[in-house]
Amino acid sequence: MSRWTKTRIKLSDKYSSEEKEAIAFEIIEYIKERTKSGKGEGGKKWHTPANKYTKEYKESLEFKFKENPRPNTVDLSASGDMLDSIDLLKTMPSSITIGIDEADPDHGKAEGNIRGSYGKQRGSSKKARDFLAISDSEVENILKKFPLKDEKKREKSLMDYLAAVKAVGELLDE
Repeated sequence: MSRWTKTRIKLSDKYSSEEKEAIAFEIIEYIKERTKSGKGEGGKKWHTPANKYTKEYKESLEFKFKENPRPNTVDLSASGDMLDSIDLLKTMPSSITIGIDEADPDHGKAEGNIRGSYGKQRGSSKKARDFLAISDSEVENILKKFPLKDEKKREKSLMDYLAAVKAVGELLDE
């Protein structure tokens, strides 16, 4: 597994495996929304030149047919496929790993954005958009939905997640 396309998040070993799945879902959804708003770790905008689309890309068919083109906001969501490829990759007793599996068709695109390599051998930190990076304070904010000292709130958050998973499953079965 490419070290670039995954991130490990430390969690208490007091969380159940189901709670870790729910937390991973919350983190992934947060990363997607944050990225779609043109921001990276800590809610900061990408550094120049990573915060600008190239002239070539703005003139491409992919960009022209983008659902909601915002020429001044790099949101890494031309088709939405790359961000939708983020998944829970591994659960350990005191951590989870999220990212994009190497077998996924969007893995190379993700690695190019994260490293700033875009098909080249070497990456450029100036062009990098590490959308998978997440700060400790961002994780802490998400974990407020799953407080270890409030079992009722944690249980409610887990039940909400399980209900959402069930509803999606039913939609897919139709």
